[in-house]
Amino acid sequence: MLWIMSRAASPLAISDEQREVLDILAKSPSAAHRVVQRARALLLAGDGVSNTRIGEVVGISRPTVLAWRGQFEKDGLVGFGEVAKGRGRKPSISDEKVAEIVELTLHSKPKGETQWSCRSMAKQVGVSPASVQRI
Repeated sequence: MLWIMSRAASPLAISDEQREVLDILAKSPSAAHRVVQRARALLLAGDGVSNTRIGEVVGISRPTVLAWRGQFEKDGLVGFGEVAKGRGRKPSISDEKVAEIVELTLHSKPKGETQWSCRSMAKQVGVSPASVQRI
């Protein structure tokens, strides 16, 4: 029978100042969930908890724990919690289209009317009324 021994990762080096910031973030009721998760994971890593156990406690995968540890070792708290460029939802309406809607709203009126409605603007520029309303 083959036994596989799991090795605990060495504790993550965290300064007292960094630990204080991470502790505040980990307990924050208003910080983004992912920031709170990352802070909790890094604090546990600083205490020498295994990567697998950190993943179980915090609710993330082991590769995510390893990535967060590596990023913290490299950058510390610089850029902590920032979403990497190219991540997240892509805008469905271009910046040019938004600028066009704002320009028309501020500097023109529809023919035969005193002001733009969401529906008339949407028809004019080719987007949905809900999109005009959000803009």
